[in-house]
Amino acid sequence: MADHSRHRAPRRHEPGEGALTTLIRIPVRLVVLVLVLPVRMAGDALTALRHGADRVLLRPLGRACCGWGRRWSRPRWPGCTPGS
Repeated sequence: MADHSRHRAPRRHEPGEGALTTLIRIPVRLVVLVLVLPVRMAGDALTALRHGADRVLLRPLGRACCGWGRRWSRPRWPGCTPGS
C-alpha cells in the first residue's frame, strides 16, 4: 500500500498570514472579479472596435474625401490656378 502520511489537507491561508488577511483578501478578489474585470474587457472591446472602424471605415472615407477634394480643386481651364 502507498504511504499517505506525507499528504496533508491544504491550509486555509498561506503561511505567515493571519486569518484577518485572508478575510480581507477574499472580498477584494471578488470585487476585482465582479467589477474590474468586466470594465477592463469592455475597454478592450471598445479599443478593438475603434481600430477596426479606423481600418474599415474611416481610412477609406478619408481617402475618398481627399480624392473628391483634389478633383474639385483642379483648375478647369489651362493656365487657371485655384485661388487666383
